[in-house]
Amino acid sequence: AQEQEQQAQVLTEADDAAVNAVIAQIDAAEDRQYKNASQTQKTDAAEKIVRASDNYVEGSLERNGNAFTWLTEEGIRCAYNPRMREKRENMVAPETPVADGIYNEPVATKGGWPSGNQVYLVGPYYGSDSNFTNQYKYEAQAIAKAIGDTDGYTLYSGSAATIDKVAEAVSNGAVVIFDSHGNTDYENPNDEYDYVTGATYSYLCLSTKTGLTTADYNAGAVWDGYDAYVNGAAIANHMTKSSPNGLVWMAICLGMATDTMCAPLRNKGVEVVYGYSQSVTFDGDYLFEGTFWDNMCEGATVAEAIADMKATWGNWDWSVPIAEYYGYNDGYSTISEARIDY
Repeated sequence: AQEQEQQAQVLTEADDAAVNAVIAQIDAAEDRQYKNASQTQKTDAAEKIVRASDNYVEGSLERNGNAFTWLTEEGIRCAYNPRMREKRENMVAPETPVADGIYNEPVATKGGWPSGNQVYLVGPYYGSDSNFTNQYKYEAQAIAKAIGDTDGYTLYSGSAATIDKVAEAVSNGAVVIFDSHGNTDYENPNDEYDYVTGATYSYLCLSTKTGLTTADYNAGAVWDGYDAYVNGAAIANHMTKSSPNGLVWMAICLGMATDTMCAPLRNKGVEVVYGYSQSVTFDGDYLFEGTFWDNMCEGATVAEAIADMKATWGNWDWSVPIAEYYGYNDGYSTISEARIDY
């Protein structure tokens, strides 16, 4: 019991100090001598800095192409990923950002059990990345109306989207939508679009690591100094009870590149977990999800809604119907063509 308590220890800001110092060294190196370097060169340089750091646990660094993780003496599993760092640097905040916070917190019913109609939307980057539009807010509102969530859907925005709040949503929600960035632990040094073939974990990206414990890091979650990447096992660690046969829709990149998001959630009672195996284009995603949820809100089963979604827009992103909808002629007509670009 004592060992389990130590594994689930919540880490403090003091524990972060050494990690932040290492991240600062990597930042400085990339701002100066490696500013115009390739991703492989940046990863090589970052690896040297980490291995030379005082709190690095010898033998813990695991490199997977142009990405790696390592363990600190404080028990924090850290990550370096040049692609995600570049994506973060290029983020442009929306003109009217959603403030961090929790909106429309559901009222617990008698005895603390969910009413079975709660809708949750997890938006960690709503205030910081203008690529995330109001699409899923409108969708969550329509779903809540259709199934009778009378106090409206609950939005966890920005740093309010903690691991505990995500777990709470999955535990209580009839429908939970992840509208965020996603990732794996793999970067192919020979193919900048391949994050899949060597992947071990799929991740939901959060803008805060608040609530993460050493048990979560042991289960595969990582912290890169700016964002937390959590897998299904980490979410399951924080669930206080099993899901009431809900549906989790993951509008995140790479959520299904491995089964490490979906399998732990399914094991905790989630009836349906939907996601993407590679990157999501917002145009393709919005077409897919719009048709699916229109069907669901009109009373269709999941199987019926998925079937109509695929019949309308095809079986992969940037299919011929999607390309034609946007007036282009470069849609992929076969699965082999689609797989070339993952």
